[in-house]
Amino acid sequence: MSLPIYQRVAVTDAGDVIPGAEYTVVNENTGVAAPIYSDRTGATLLTAPYFADSAGTIQFFIAQGTTFRVAASGGVGTYTDRYVYGVAEAVLVDASGNVDGLTVDGLFNFGSGANTGQLGAEFNGVSVTAAGKWRVRTNGGTTRQTIESNGDVVFYEDTGTTPKFFWDASAESLGIGTSSPAAKLHTASGVARTSTAKTETAFFSSTDVDDFRFGLAVSHKGGATDADRYASLDSTVYKISTDTFAAGGSLVLQELGGNVGIGTSSPGNKFVVAEGTNQHGIELVPGYTSYIQAYDRATSDYGDLKIDSKTIAFGTNNGSERMRIDSAGNVLINTASTFGSAKLNIGAVLSSAPAIALQPITNNYASGIVAFRNFSGTNVGYIGISATATVYSTSSDYRLKEDDIPMTGATERVKALRPINFAWKADGTRVDGFFAHELAEVVPEASTGTKDAMKDEEYEVTPAVYEDVTTPAVEAVLDEDGVVITEAVEESTESVLVTEAVMGTRSVPDYQGIDQSKLVPLLTATIQELIARIEALESGA
Repeated sequence: MSLPIYQRVAVTDAGDVIPGAEYTVVNENTGVAAPIYSDRTGATLLTAPYFADSAGTIQFFIAQGTTFRVAASGGVGTYTDRYVYGVAEAVLVDASGNVDGLTVDGLFNFGSGANTGQLGAEFNGVSVTAAGKWRVRTNGGTTRQTIESNGDVVFYEDTGTTPKFFWDASAESLGIGTSSPAAKLHTASGVARTSTAKTETAFFSSTDVDDFRFGLAVSHKGGATDADRYASLDSTVYKISTDTFAAGGSLVLQELGGNVGIGTSSPGNKFVVAEGTNQHGIELVPGYTSYIQAYDRATSDYGDLKIDSKTIAFGTNNGSERMRIDSAGNVLINTASTFGSAKLNIGAVLSSAPAIALQPITNNYASGIVAFRNFSGTNVGYIGISATATVYSTSSDYRLKEDDIPMTGATERVKALRPINFAWKADGTRVDGFFAHELAEVVPEASTGTKDAMKDEEYEVTPAVYEDVTTPAVEAVLDEDGVVITEAVEESTESVLVTEAVMGTRSVPDYQGIDQSKLVPLLTATIQELIARIEALESGA
């Protein structure tokens, strides 16, 4: 008989050694004292009481397979070692699973025996410190897992011949389905593609209808519903799904055309966002001001679109503002403020160029260059041009009119007009004309507005205040292999709204105007009356 040895130093929980400690050994299965011996052969039975030596060492031999508890006490405290097993010749396993006394040279097997289905493990080599490997085998000698002498870890398929899960220690790479990982994580299904007989070599793959598709199935937080997601490469496009595996890709990159689609699987241009019901195609959520910028790195020039909560501004030539749409829907071109209550406001230096220039792109002038429509959408006039002239046309078709009668008393009405020569207050220029309210008394349709009328006008009391905020440049961050973790950021400056404009309301004159073309019918009728008189006088009637 050869018994396993128990050898421990009695130490309290505080770490103090208990020299000469008195101890007991109790069989955990029977609850009575377990027989212990002073020698490996079991020839000499020890009798209680038992004492550790002056160094606190407890040593004895005990029958294999015994589950026992050692309890010791002394002047500095107590010591307990529970559930310790004597398992084999010269081997002792404590309650934490630590093994003492195991030395292996050559080939060592344990646990496999001749019983079908039992696990076997072995050290295969001259010794554990020499070149060799660790191998795990099942019944029949089938290899399931090895640890090679160079640190590679291999798991095999069911026959125990082909590596399917491979850790390459020198390359620090993991291969699934391949023993030659080409990246830190390389997976390969090893199945034939659906369209060719070639074995696929993609990092991620499956036998799905797409040639290369990999996906994730995760549970929603707080619920049990699975949310399937996938990314795939089929014959024409890359796809990333935000819906189920069965749905089309929510983000699509065309492999050949290079078009990108979000919310559509067939983008017809370089970047297409398909808007769904009650959704925004693209949404910018600004802190202060959001920018969309077109930047020329060669010249450092840029144009941009600036958006805050109330304004959309368009800039060119290093972001200089050229046009904006304000919170009231007014369009401002080459100006940062409205002109009165106008919806379209254009700031122009008329000495160098007109404010608006209109030019047709074909030699066809039939439709006019500017059309005017009423609330119902009916055309009521236009400005037309020809190769040599401009036409100002207002609707006058007979089909729009009824109850026509000849004009009478035109001469007397003309005599009631008060044409005057006057000077404009703005610049002193003298011209011939009328006062609008006086003209309205004779020809109402030729005058607009009401005499001495006033109106409320919104105006800018103090302008908005913007501040240039500079974001410093940031260098790129690389990992130990030189792979970019964080891209470099160039220095940039943006105009941030600090204080919004303060608006006020004031009362201003609502000036009258006249349309002198409306005098033409009256003047024509007057001339006809005078001609009739002249002809009558000449005929002696």
